Formats: sequence, structure tokens, C-alpha cells
Amino acid sequence: MDEILGVLWNLVPWLIAGWVTGKVLVFFRGPGVNDVTQVPNLPILGNSIALGRNGVAFLNRCRKKFGDVFTLNLVGQKMTFLFEPQMIETVFKAPDSQITFRPAVEQFTQRVFGLPSTEFFPQHSKMLMNLRHLLVPGRLKDHADQLIVKFHEHAPALLSGDKVDLVEAVKRLVFRAATDTLFGPSLAANVQAGHAELERQFFQFEHGFELAASPVPHLFQPAFVSARRQVLSWLRITHTQGGFKGTMAGDLIERSELPDELSPNLLLAVLWASQANTVAATFWALAMLLLPSNNAYKEQVLTELQQKAQELSKQADNVKPEAAGKISSSSKDSEEDPCAAAAFALSMDRRSAISRCVAEAIRLRVQSIEVRIAAADIEMAGTDGNKVKLPKGRILAVCPFESHHDSRLYGPDAWTFNPDRNPMTLGDGSAVVHSVAGLAFGGGPYRCPGRFFAEMEVALLVQLLLHHYSFELQPSSSSSSAASGHVKTEPPPWLDMVAPLLRSVLGDAGDWGLDLYVTPPDSTEAGSSGACGSSDNAGSRNEAAASAGDALGAASTSGPETWSTSGDPDVQLPPCDLRRLVGIKVPARPWWVRASKAAAK
Repeated sequence: MDEILGVLWNLVPWLIAGWVTGKVLVFFRGPGVNDVTQVPNLPILGNSIALGRNGVAFLNRCRKKFGDVFTLNLVGQKMTFLFEPQMIETVFKAPDSQITFRPAVEQFTQRVFGLPSTEFFPQHSKMLMNLRHLLVPGRLKDHADQLIVKFHEHAPALLSGDKVDLVEAVKRLVFRAATDTLFGPSLAANVQAGHAELERQFFQFEHGFELAASPVPHLFQPAFVSARRQVLSWLRITHTQGGFKGTMAGDLIERSELPDELSPNLLLAVLWASQANTVAATFWALAMLLLPSNNAYKEQVLTELQQKAQELSKQADNVKPEAAGKISSSSKDSEEDPCAAAAFALSMDRRSAISRCVAEAIRLRVQSIEVRIAAADIEMAGTDGNKVKLPKGRILAVCPFESHHDSRLYGPDAWTFNPDRNPMTLGDGSAVVHSVAGLAFGGGPYRCPGRFFAEMEVALLVQLLLHHYSFELQPSSSSSSAASGHVKTEPPPWLDMVAPLLRSVLGDAGDWGLDLYVTPPDSTEAGSSGACGSSDNAGSRNEAAASAGDALGAASTSGPETWSTSGDPDVQLPPCDLRRLVGIKVPARPWWVRASKAAAK
């Protein structure tokens, strides 16, 4: 029963898409247009079970078989995945009259955050503009000062011991530091048990996030409903007390034209968005730099930090006495942490070593999907001149995680952790900003409004962690990860037993509708069996990993792709949760380290 419930749970993102399209199909429909390749599927359920069970691994398998453009049937509604670079650009560049955003997320925001579409979407564009204005690079210094203070307040209790789960520690640190920075201290102060209870309830809400957005009645999701009610009550109390005044969250509410009773719901959406990528990005960036094979990059980050600190110290010594009184109130914190100002300066410089490392970690490990809907019959051309026609109302999806391993976008070493690589380029850069992070922050007019803050936050926190703490990987981390290599994508036992019968009865429809692939017991995933070694062999291992994965992710032609060697040739990192395509994408397993305060530098 648990296996069946797990499968149903992971169907949710695709049930969302089918339900949303059904709602708007009366307005978005277009018969008589040629379709792209349809992946074989089951009656009624289509490919929902396969996609829900294995997520990105199933998409990779479809791509190997059917090419860069294919369509899945999700409970009667069709979703076309696009991996051809020029078509991806079109998705983000086309005007709303051709490819639109609102119908794809309308029910999502209403069911999850309780923001009625009739109230929220008329203000959506304005709120995005306001949020971008509040988080532009020129206004990030004050936020950074608060992050530094909160880092020193929360990190000591989370990062001390012979066996620290770095996944959980980073999750809590990012949540507490970012929440206090963006929402102020009053929110946690209104919770009887403080940050611990606030984060517990928030992550309970987040855990049920995807299922809550589906048509499944909330009556059957009591944990999600209870957690959301509790977090909303704390947000409402703090808002009523004026506790958000002077914070980024408070400024956004003041600029919003939503009814005041919906302010807590908007704040809940902002709270979720503030955690959606930064938690995962901070962990992966730190973990990548802790790998022995990437020690040279870690040393480069620390050396650059020390050099910048020395440079700023010399500049401060040259400040004229009459200008001393003009130094900001954060100077006390800078004296206590001499590298704080340097860390902020480097986090704002996209050419710095830390910014490049963060962008590369995001590229390799932070996955999500971008969804749009065709507002008209459209024809899309690929780089090779081939064209596909898609009907009005078709759901269009881009999967950055898979595309970020495409050699056409990142060259032959797309599977290698290489912060020095050239940025991804799509067309003239007007649809997606030229960046090593690629598609991670979306594109077009609906790209992530908090990107600059998120990149600064991650780079700042990773530098502070590396400078102030020492981390030693524990044997249980590398051995357990290397032994498994990934979150298992094989069918559950009950499906494994009946797979031959289902294949004989259902044929391709059963295979692709249920994803009946069973890994041969004697198969070995390319690159996953490499032994841990010194950084002297990093080059040859990275070359092996790069050659193992081409544009179609061919590292695992004998079994389901697991990305266990992505940026990690020795398979020391915890596995990615490949099934989850929306929400906070932290690893599903712990990663144990010995953590302690670093010696004074």
C-alpha cells in the first residue's frame, strides 16, 4: 500500500497540469494541427504513473527513444516536452498571445496559497515589477548585512559535532537566516517555540505542496491543511501587529493592491519562493566544493576572499577622519567578521570564483520544470530547420535539469563541474540571460524576480561557511552514496513481479505508461563504480564522466539515468531526488560531515 501511495503522490505535478488544462480548454483549443511524437501510454491514465514514479529519469528515457520533442498523455491532457535549444528559446521569448503563463499556474496559486485568481493575477505583473525593484543589486547591501548577522546567530548551534547532517543543517540555516532577513524577527517571535516550530510547520506545508495543488480534495490532506493554517495564522498576527514594517515583505505588502485580508496569503507565497531554490543551491554549492576532486576550486574561493578582505582593509585605512562617521551601522559586524564585506563584494561579482562555483552547482543539481500553455496554434522551428506544430491549449514544458546536461548548450564536458565554463547562450540573450546557471531561474517576462538576491545569498553564505567552519566528510557519506549512487528508480517489488505479464498484455502502452524498465542485475552504470581517490586524478575522472554523458544523457544506455556522476565522478554526494519536479529540491538522504569552527585565518 505504501508503494502505491508513493506512486500516486508523485503523479501530482502531472495531474496538476491535466486539471489546469481541462479548466481552460474551453478557451484554449485548436483542432486540426499536426502533433509531435506521442509516447505510448495507458488508457485514461496515460503516462502519469511512469512520470510520477521516476520523474526526470523517465523524461530522459523518453528523450533517448523519441528525440528532443515528445508528448506525454497525462490523465487525458497532453504535455509536450521541448529539449531543442531554439524551441526552448521560443517558449520564453514568444508573446503572451502565442505562449502564455497565467493558465498554467492559476489554479496552482489558488489552491496552494489561497490567492484567488480574480484578485491575484490582475496584480501579478505589477507585483513582479515591485519585487524586482525591491531586490535589485543596488538594494542588496542592507539584506546582506542582515544575512551576515543571522548567519553568526544561527550557524554555531547547527554546525558543531562529529556527525552533522549537512543537508539538514544547511536547510535550517538558510531558512532561519533568510526568513529573519526578509520578514524581520517578529515572525519567529510570534511562534511560541521560535524558529524550530516555524520551520517545522513550514516544511510540513512544503512537503504537501505538490499534492495540494492537484485536484485531490484538501480533505484528504490534513497535514498540509493544518500546517498552512498555522503558518498563515502567524503571518496574519505579525502583519496585524505591524511586525513586517520596514522589511522587504512589508514593503511588498504596502505596494500591493490586494485586499488586506489576502496579505498573509501573499506573504506565504513569498516565504515559499524565498526557499524554493536557495536551500538546495546553498547545499549543492557547498557540497560540490567539499569534494576532494574540487579542492582546487575551494582554495581559489578562499584565496580570493582573503585577497579581497586585504584590499578592503587597505581602503578602510585610507578613509579620511571626517568620513569615518559616515560608515554604515554594519561596521561593527564587519569588525567582528573582517571577511564579511569581502564576501558580499565577491557575491555581487559574477566573475568571482564563488559566483562561478554557485552558478555551476545550480546548473548541475537544482532542477525544476517550466510550464506554459499555447495560446494559439503555433509552429516552432528547431536549430536544424525542422518544425513542429502544436495546437492551441497544449501544455508546453521545459526541463532545465535534463537540458543542463546537453552538450549543445554546455559543450562536451556538460557533465563535469567546471565553474570556468562559458555561459549558456540561447539566441540573442533576450529570452534567457546569458549565464552558467542557464535555465534555473526561468526566462522571459516571468523569470524569477528574486534571482539577484538568491545568487547573492547563496554565494555569501557558502563563503561564510567555508571561511568560519571546517568540514570533514565522514566515511558513511561517501560509501553509502557510492554504493547506491542514486534514489532507486527500479519498479517496486509488486510491479517488478507482474511486469512480464503487463508487458505481454499491454505492450508498449504498459511499458511507457508504467515505466516498466527493470535494471539488469549485472549492469553497471557508467562512472558510478569509480573509487574515491586524490585530486591528482580529477582530470581523467572528469573526462570519463564527460564522455559518459552526451546530449541525450547516454551515460546509462543499459539502465535508467540517475545523474550520480553529474559533477561528481566519484559518486560521493547524496543522490538527487529525481521524482520531485516542483518545490525545494534538497537531497532525500543525509550527508554526514564532521563540522567545527575553523582556526583563525
